[in-house]
Amino acid sequence: MNRTSRHRLRFLLAILLLAIALLCLSVAPAAAFDIPHAALWQCDSAIDLGTLPNGGYSYANGINVRGQIVGIARDYKNRYQAVTWCGGKICTLPLLPDSTGNSDAQGINALGQIVGWCTDATGHDEAVLWFRGKATQLPNPPDSLTCYAHSINALGQVVGSAYPSYNYGEPVAVSWWRGKVTVLPNLPGMAWASARCINAAGQIVGWAGNGASVRAVLWSRGMVKDLGFLPGGDYSCACGINDLGQVVGYASIDPGVYHAFLWRNGVMTDLGTLPGGSSSSAYAINNRGQVVGKAETASQGIHAFLWENGKMTDLGPAPTGFYWEAAAINLLGQIVGGQGL
Repeated sequence: MNRTSRHRLRFLLAILLLAIALLCLSVAPAAAFDIPHAALWQCDSAIDLGTLPNGGYSYANGINVRGQIVGIARDYKNRYQAVTWCGGKICTLPLLPDSTGNSDAQGINALGQIVGWCTDATGHDEAVLWFRGKATQLPNPPDSLTCYAHSINALGQVVGSAYPSYNYGEPVAVSWWRGKVTVLPNLPGMAWASARCINAAGQIVGWAGNGASVRAVLWSRGMVKDLGFLPGGDYSCACGINDLGQVVGYASIDPGVYHAFLWRNGVMTDLGTLPGGSSSSAYAINNRGQVVGKAETASQGIHAFLWENGKMTDLGPAPTGFYWEAAAINLLGQIVGGQGL
């Protein structure tokens, strides 16, 4: 990178940081949530993103570098709808033709392309790409009736899972690119797989399993790699990957006890948990190496956390009766997620 490029990059970063600072000054922390709502963490505050008019539950699944947020919210008809939050406003995304069912927005890239799923006119859940106000169904692989899209990168490559029937069964991991669907290879001896996240280089993470084991996996250049386990464990799931190839997820350390992990340079590292807690899970990592997820506290509550520079920080308690979890983080450190029931 030459000197001019470095100066331009520094200028753009300064503008972005100034925008975040101004946003912090303009947005006041919300009052206590009385029902489970989507949340945005920034400037050391949790902000209630609200829900649809006369609706209820909402949850934020993803956020891009422009601060556009996607997720799910329940409407006044008690349906779950794919939604976006932008400029303080919540909007529903269009359904597939003739659909009157549910939908969910799972991921968004910097261009504003959104992926998720929608129930079609026959009652099957189908993978969907939303862009410029239009919903497009992504093609199903052979012998699959139900598909879910989970993540999209800057190039528009999409990954997800496909199931053989409405009653699910054993899924296959799939990717979509330029209108074509591809079934990803599985680990030897594994019966099923699910792809959960893709980075700018096209590297994909998820998990594979059979009746006896579940393993975190990485797909890269047409090959599938077993990421292994934490010491003492026999279960692992990979949930997020950044553009540096660093992977986060959760893995067992004892039967029924799981810890968040960071996998980099071939080594899986235990990120621990909040003080006094016994379990944690990591769901996303940005290009600055900041990790978010959920962790148990000493009082057995579940709080969202931010991990960076070797330290796990508690993002604060949730209202009574709910728990926090952080689902995504962008390059500017804005975090989204919500409350579990």
